[in-house]
Amino acid sequence: MWELLRKFNDIRTTRNFTNYQYDLICRNYCISLKISKELSHKFFEVLGQILYKFW
Repeated sequence: MWELLRKFNDIRTTRNFTNYQYDLICRNYCISLKISKELSHKFFEVLGQILYKFW
């Protein structure tokens, strides 16, 4: 009985840790997307200003 309870707790702990890892991965991915979106917007804004000066 105690062995089964211990195994159940181990499985539950592993599952919670795995869910936590996926949450971190998704959060980091979303942050990376937001940063790349802001940087690409600024890059094209500066590129547009440079091209405007030469045309």
